[in-house]
Amino acid sequence: MLIVLILIFCILLTAAFAKDAPWIPTPKKDVLRFIQLAKIKPNQLFYDLGCGDGRLVFAAAEAGAKAKGFEISLLPFLLANVRKFFSKNKASIQISYRNIWKADISHADLIYVWLTPGIEQKYRLNLNKN
Repeated sequence: MLIVLILIFCILLTAAFAKDAPWIPTPKKDVLRFIQLAKIKPNQLFYDLGCGDGRLVFAAAEAGAKAKGFEISLLPFLLANVRKFFSKNKASIQISYRNIWKADISHADLIYVWLTPGIEQKYRLNLNKN
């Protein structure tokens, strides 16, 4: 029982790191719409900042991209890695436990990020500096 409580505490603690961008899974129709709009070409490098359970990462890999997701909240990060284990495109997928503010995104061809409005604006200013 103690182990379960410690695990729950750790998951809640990591969720506190992601308080500015809570995990709200992207609806399937929006994932498909993004993939269509992005016009992903084979071997493009796709980054999903705050990837949650990785649904966009997996869709981008299925469309031909080398897809990388960054997640700081433990539960979605673990879910994404479980999904990766069962994915047929696992060679094209990487899920990193990383804060998006510290992630090197300089090599990305496509970047997807969904944040709350205030944090999105702050992150946009951060992107413009680099």
